[in-house]
Amino acid sequence: MWKNFMLGAWRTIRNNKAHSWISISGLGIAIAVCALITMFVGDEWKYDKFNTNSSHIYRVVMNLGEEFTNPVTPMPFAQSAFAEVPGLEQTVRLFKNRNANALFENGDKKFYESRFLYADSNVFSVFTFQFISGDPVTALQQPHTVVLNESTALKYFGNTNVVGKAIYMHGENDGYKVTGVVKDLPEQSHFHFNFLLSFNSLSQEHKNNWLIPYIFTYFVIKDAGAVPAIEQKLSAMATKNFASQVKQFGKMSPADFDKKFGKGVIIKLQPLLQIHLRSNYRVELEPNGNYLYVNIFIIVAILILFLSFVNFINIAVATASVRAKEIGVRKMSGADKKHLLAQFLTEALFACALSLGLAVILLVATMPLFNQLSGKNIQLAAQVTMPGVAAFVFMPLILAVMAGAYPALYLSSLNPSGVFKNTGGVKSGRLLLRRALLVTQFVISIGMIIGVIVINRQVRYMSDANLGFQKEQLVVLPIREDMSPEQKMAVKNSLLQNKNVLSVTMANYVPGKEAYENQDVFIPEGKPKNEFVPVWYIKGDFDMVKTMGFNIIKGRDFNLKFSTDSQAYILNEEAVKKFGWTNENAVGKTLTTFGNGPDDLITGRVAGIVKDFHFENFSQSIKPMLLAINKDYWSNYIIRIAPNNVQSTINLLNTEWNKFQPKYPFTYSFLDESFAQLWASEEKLNNILLAFTIIAITIACIGLFGLFIFTVNRRVKEIGIRKVLGASVANIFTLLAKEYFFIFMLSFIIAAPLGWLLTHNWMENFVFRASINVWVFVQAAVIIVLIALLTISFHAIKAAIANPVKSLRSE
Repeated sequence: MWKNFMLGAWRTIRNNKAHSWISISGLGIAIAVCALITMFVGDEWKYDKFNTNSSHIYRVVMNLGEEFTNPVTPMPFAQSAFAEVPGLEQTVRLFKNRNANALFENGDKKFYESRFLYADSNVFSVFTFQFISGDPVTALQQPHTVVLNESTALKYFGNTNVVGKAIYMHGENDGYKVTGVVKDLPEQSHFHFNFLLSFNSLSQEHKNNWLIPYIFTYFVIKDAGAVPAIEQKLSAMATKNFASQVKQFGKMSPADFDKKFGKGVIIKLQPLLQIHLRSNYRVELEPNGNYLYVNIFIIVAILILFLSFVNFINIAVATASVRAKEIGVRKMSGADKKHLLAQFLTEALFACALSLGLAVILLVATMPLFNQLSGKNIQLAAQVTMPGVAAFVFMPLILAVMAGAYPALYLSSLNPSGVFKNTGGVKSGRLLLRRALLVTQFVISIGMIIGVIVINRQVRYMSDANLGFQKEQLVVLPIREDMSPEQKMAVKNSLLQNKNVLSVTMANYVPGKEAYENQDVFIPEGKPKNEFVPVWYIKGDFDMVKTMGFNIIKGRDFNLKFSTDSQAYILNEEAVKKFGWTNENAVGKTLTTFGNGPDDLITGRVAGIVKDFHFENFSQSIKPMLLAINKDYWSNYIIRIAPNNVQSTINLLNTEWNKFQPKYPFTYSFLDESFAQLWASEEKLNNILLAFTIIAITIACIGLFGLFIFTVNRRVKEIGIRKVLGASVANIFTLLAKEYFFIFMLSFIIAAPLGWLLTHNWMENFVFRASINVWVFVQAAVIIVLIALLTISFHAIKAAIANPVKSLRSE
């Protein structure tokens, strides 16, 4: 019996090639897309789960009023907490010099590295690393010891048997003794390293300083229920120590402290497993994922699967009248409802099996492209597990049964006598169902088009926005730490000899990079010492404003002719507001900051004001920024070059660099690339969503094409009669297309407010954002109407120009 069912299923597919291919291809594409998204989401959810203690590890987040909320603490925080607060099983500290690009050396192998961390010696008992060699208990106990990952050991030594050997960080006299080699961390980790250096190697000048938070602190807490109580105790402990030093440093009274800092220090413990998807602080060890984007992809997968599900039902119901006589014959021949149900479900399962085969082919073909778009490195071979294969096979089968159940029940219930009297065909209720399903498909497609347009507008807005300075044609060249100010200036003067080098400045910070560490406190003129204001800063040389292209709106630029300008300041508009001044009265006022202690005060005068400029992501508001002159902070050359002969200019920069620093590799970057990285996740979302939207529209249009073919075939004789009576090709085309045009318009009316609501909520993530105007929705409507009309136009025109004699021959 089942053999007959299978033969019948194959015969049905063979005899209805167009409709069968539409159902099979739509479902196959949807299964492939869902598999890709499932692998992407699974990869995002895996982050940090490789750690044995993953569910018991918490990261400390420190909140200090509106000015500061970040997952970093002062250096003494961890030890004080472990000594004073019960319930903490273990604590470990990590430190990353976020502005560092250190030169590591082993013989003639020299490479600039940015992936290096300092860690406490018990880091290996908190986090799970696989040791290849070395003792995890003692590996980082001594100063100037280092644990390498496997790739780095091979890169510098050519093998992993390197325990006891030394590697050197340029600028430090003592080498680092290699005490261990570990397997490379999985990609699904919120931090990575090439070098893990002993925390004891760090300078201990801040070991008792509670005013400078820059250490990432983690606790192991076995009792999750105790976390709220521990947070309260940690907050009280941190507030006590912080307040003591602030009052001493700023000579504050308790009342002044309460007025300035409100509730004091608030400590929150962030579960390790939430860091990657739910953490987006200004300071992070590495860029994290986004829970919202993962949810978007899950919704997209469900919608695309639903589109193919609708296609399957639509095509089956649409072909019901064609198969009605077949059902009548079967029933007259003795087939009961049970056998008919089995036959139609077998056809659905057979179509699903073919769809699975197509999905596998599509997965293999598109996996490299998907990895490129998503920034992942997902390997299909790694996904071939029993649970994965079971989900891939059985979920589509369940959907096929669900999609085939309604048509099977409907077809098997047809009355044979009504069929042969032409009264048992598709009723108006069935037509209404088909139209409702088609409207649903196009509501989804239009909504996705609106989403793509809005995200694309935001990405273009960020990339094309006026940042407040000229980011193009700026080359950033890191300065080696061992160079004296005189050597740095000599290199600058040498670079300026090149006619394609328009200007050069030296500065500690480059806009587009993390700015957290470039912050200090200043006391505005006329205010007491306890009225200090935190402000971000860039400390550079006298050509800073000219080279960067900042727009001076009041006062003047720094000038070498004025000896006092070495202690002058230039503020942005937001800093002027923060100090309680206006653009009209700020120039000439003084600002005071602390030197090496509470009684060491440095005062400078405001020389000018520049227009606000972006130096962070567009999701962040523009912060108060101060420009100052300080040769001790020069760590980057920022070079403005001519737009022509860029590569030859870079080659000349390389030549000049090698004249002064022949032992060190020449490395450079373009400033606009740093800004592009700030909105890389939004651009990635845009590209992936665009690809999936095209797929969704394709599936919807495949279904539309199948239904339209069916509609035309059912009205062949009507079209022939109309042509005989004088209807033109345009009349026939309009007749066939107008029903679908109204369906598109109804879909748009439903989709537009839904699309606006969803995209508006997404845009709320950005402080600076593109506008969502009516043209976004007009553009979406025009796109979907044009695509739909193109989908049906060929068959509509073919039917309209057909010879009516052929269609009426049987009459």
